[in-house]
Amino acid sequence: MSECSECKGTGFIVEGETVCPVCHGSGKVKSVDLTSLNEEDLPGLLSGDLNCKKCGGTGKIPVKKRCEK
Repeated sequence: MSECSECKGTGFIVEGETVCPVCHGSGKVKSVDLTSLNEEDLPGLLSGDLNCKKCGGTGKIPVKKRCEK
């Protein structure tokens, strides 16, 4: 069975990007749930520069649609 040429086997096609609803496009978060943090987050937390986990710090998230193939 060959991989779909449109979705590359992911089942979704990226149609574009939209502003992240968590950080509102800044890529950074202002409030944090301390129970969800790990050791890698500590430097960002202490400096007040913690990347948004939803968008990975880009401020945008992909708009996807299900592949029909």
